[in-house]
Amino acid sequence: MSNSFFGFALGPAAPTLNDFLAEVRAWCAAQECGTLEVEEEERDAVEVEEGAFTPEAPAVATPESGGDSGSILSEPIDWFDVAVAHPAASQFLHPRDSFWTFEDNKENIFRLCTMVSCPRCPASASPFPAEEMAQHLRSHCPPQGGMLVCSWLNCGKRCGDSGTFKRHVDTQHLKLRLRHCRYCHADTRYGEKGGHDANVCPRRADTLAGRGTSAHMAQNCSWCQAFMPPQYGFQADASRNFTAKIVGPGPQA
Repeated sequence: MSNSFFGFALGPAAPTLNDFLAEVRAWCAAQECGTLEVEEEERDAVEVEEGAFTPEAPAVATPESGGDSGSILSEPIDWFDVAVAHPAASQFLHPRDSFWTFEDNKENIFRLCTMVSCPRCPASASPFPAEEMAQHLRSHCPPQGGMLVCSWLNCGKRCGDSGTFKRHVDTQHLKLRLRHCRYCHADTRYGEKGGHDANVCPRRADTLAGRGTSAHMAQNCSWCQAFMPPQYGFQADASRNFTAKIVGPGPQA
């Protein structure tokens, strides 16, 4: 795991899980009181010290967005109503259907397999790890003519086998099995030719030296802005199929 945050050193004081929870609770309280209205001109004028990491409000995915909204919560939420724990990392509390990303040791970015909700089930149904979505969706629609039919809202894709079906759900609906380069911001599907690891990206040197446009692009990139340092209580592994599974509690858990 790199000890940098998009080209800048994280610094000696890494954020902890409690820091994150305090930040989100404060954000929720501010939303409810209507005190979090900041004009874009003022936001652009704020100078952030290089190397500082300030968690933002969690981005929440929706079925309509295909699992990647890339946007900040627009409505007030009750943190304690939406926070769920991952079965492999009980200390990693996060809103269900939230979009967070993870960086591997080659500086690639993947969507983290957080807890998600089925778009076909009632809102009261329990969430489950994102990598289990394909298997769950099969329970909503039995095979038709020997074909597996995707029951995701407004989909209906027909697949000939379980492997193709899972690849469809993971890639098209959940944005799993995608590798994102934080230097050139290119996305590569698992098995797709022509992709590259971020640590050998041609734009890496210029980005780390502060040249080029990648740093500016990162400020508007939903994948880069959703980066989640592992200090928040989880360990993840993206060594198979570009899928960043949560496999255990983190160092601060």
